[in-house]
Amino acid sequence: MPGLERQEWRSETMPAIDTLVGADYERHQIVVTDRKHNLLTLDLDERKVRTLAPQIRAAGIGPDGAVYAVDSGRSVMQISRRTTARFPGRLAAMPVGVFAGAGGTALAIEEGRIAVAGTDASRHVAIPRGPVAVTFWGDLLAVGTDSGVVLMDPQARRQSVTIGSSAKARALVFSPSGHRLYAASAAGEVLVIDRFGHSVLNRIHLPATAADLRIDFFGNWLLARAAGADSVWVIDLDAERVVATLRTAWARDLPAIAAPRTLIARRERDVVALDLASPALAEVGRVKGGATDLWVPVSWAPAASETPDATADTAQVAAPPRVARADSTPAAADTGATASVQAPVLYLQVSSSRNPTWANDLAARLRAAGLAPSVLKPGGTDETYRVVLGPFTTREAAEETSRRLGMPSFVITARGDSGQ
Repeated sequence: MPGLERQEWRSETMPAIDTLVGADYERHQIVVTDRKHNLLTLDLDERKVRTLAPQIRAAGIGPDGAVYAVDSGRSVMQISRRTTARFPGRLAAMPVGVFAGAGGTALAIEEGRIAVAGTDASRHVAIPRGPVAVTFWGDLLAVGTDSGVVLMDPQARRQSVTIGSSAKARALVFSPSGHRLYAASAAGEVLVIDRFGHSVLNRIHLPATAADLRIDFFGNWLLARAAGADSVWVIDLDAERVVATLRTAWARDLPAIAAPRTLIARRERDVVALDLASPALAEVGRVKGGATDLWVPVSWAPAASETPDATADTAQVAAPPRVARADSTPAAADTGATASVQAPVLYLQVSSSRNPTWANDLAARLRAAGLAPSVLKPGGTDETYRVVLGPFTTREAAEETSRRLGMPSFVITARGDSGQ
């Protein structure tokens, strides 16, 4: 990235792919189904393809890499680290979508209800009919209705809340942290909703009505597909406005945002990389004939291409500290680093935004709850304000705090100026 130059890396031969399920960013694996409905995983580090389960009709992947799947007999299973656990009972109908829920449960979305499947038993919760969105951590469900957006706790720990709107929501998507919900209304605007305050914070005006929404991994950019047209609007979520319009087909994989500011999209028979920092979306890369392929942006690079100075997804720490995601590939892993290198410092990231007001507001709320958050300022124009807890000396301690926190978070590492 961003030039889309091909690297000398090739996996084992894969069967013909039908559907992209998702990616396990920490273990560097991509999960798909083939045309015979087998659930497969491609290990990017080992270049190996493995079959996880046969006859899978719907599947989703959780933040910890666990895969939740429904087979042709409507049985629900969890596949984690090559271990399969089948949940008791069967679904009444084939779900339209499967998501990872809180506490190791699976959320199977059916027409007019949601099945919450776990190791003990399954239960059903009635939901309104309309577009559905689930947070990355599966702790909150949003449904668009004629009277507004309904926020529901799949575990029934909190009462449902309706956020009124003058127009029905056509599409919904949560921010990666789960703090914001974006709703495309029939009135030709995107509502910015605070999931904690249950209020509409802003309305982003669109040229027309949007039918689909897609957000990038860090919550900086939103893509909106125009209803009835092959047009996509690019929305800068910090500025909260449409900054570009792109003519391209909308598919399950593309268009997509690759960090930090590259838009990957199909253009006729090719796939192009466009610079989001350019008002004209300047083309910075192209793969001829790539439109028929399946594309997955991941924070990973082949080991042979790594250098001690930088990797594709690693930011170095300066003062004030900058951070890199925990799934960044350590630059020293294949460069003969000695045992004297200090272990990385760990943090829990709970938010990432280029809006300092949002970051400081969240930190104040966490501080009021008795926690000790920090706001890490961006070290460059392409980075964000990150709200973190820590530091922690071990990953186990960070993950234990994450479990007690009760809100979306993930472990990240901070690296020194030496890049080691």
